[in-house]
Amino acid sequence: MTPKEKRIAWVTGGGSGIGLAGAEALAADGWTVAISGRRFDVLADAAKRIGDKNSRTVDVFPVDVTRADDVQAVARSILAKYGQIDLLVNNAGTRRSCDSHYEAASGTPLGRSHVENAPTGGRWADDRVRGEHASACLRQ
Repeated sequence: MTPKEKRIAWVTGGGSGIGLAGAEALAADGWTVAISGRRFDVLADAAKRIGDKNSRTVDVFPVDVTRADDVQAVARSILAKYGQIDLLVNNAGTRRSCDSHYEAASGTPLGRSHVENAPTGGRWADDRVRGEHASACLRQ
């Protein structure tokens, strides 16, 4: 593959779940993949898994995506190494809570009995959350 044909993908949240699956699929399709997330050990295991499956080296760039300066530093590092980023899979979660949207919609402070942990790590209130408040929660 010539440098012009090289495709570079950066997958945030690439250490597990959908991010890992996406990084694996991209590597299998011939992409050079860089993965990011908060936990180096999880990322290192994921990079090894992807590399073992696809005979490709996957670079790890730990970052907390809630820190804009850190994200910019990682982007600069990836650009310095590869010269380009052709695809960003912005998958990392931030664990923001939907509680305030529930309280705004219902007028009721949110107690523990009203919440369940969601697979996304966010919090989902009961079905009284409606309209713009629910939409705003989902956009987080």
